[in-house]
Amino acid sequence: MRYILIDEGEWVRRGSLPEGNLAALLFRLEHNQGVDDAAGLLHVHCQRLNSEQYQELYRAFGQWVRHILLPRAWPKRISLPHSEDLKEIATMTATLNHSRDWTLKFRLEGREEGRSEGLRQGQADMLRRQIQRKFGAVPAAVEARLASASFALLESWSLNLLDAESIDDVFRE
Repeated sequence: MRYILIDEGEWVRRGSLPEGNLAALLFRLEHNQGVDDAAGLLHVHCQRLNSEQYQELYRAFGQWVRHILLPRAWPKRISLPHSEDLKEIATMTATLNHSRDWTLKFRLEGREEGRSEGLRQGQADMLRRQIQRKFGAVPAAVEARLASASFALLESWSLNLLDAESIDDVFRE
């Protein structure tokens, strides 16, 4: 037997899938870019499969979406729908509140938030060490200010440190 190995994810990323092809729609659904994209693709599936000749495929798609796609993508705080009807699932998905649990789009936003917080924390840690090196022990009040400061404020204080003759000079506005 011969077979063809398809890297569907790469085809989706390149945008080289044919429009309207049922297999291409399935590949795009598996690699959707968020709840809006998934809801739109589900509605396209419903429209394409809405005829007597596709009745069995419509049912199979509904089962696949309900038992394969949704469990790995559905927000954890919301119960999975009990229905295997593709149209009902598409409607529920379209009205679903956006959730970070959904897909790549939301995971990337979370990752970016984490990266920003990590940079802020790193800036605070560096400033703390520099203050300690220049002025000695860091008072608890200064520790608290560093812990709650924004990245922009920490950056400003870091520049103030260069000319500061006392710890109070670091925190001048």
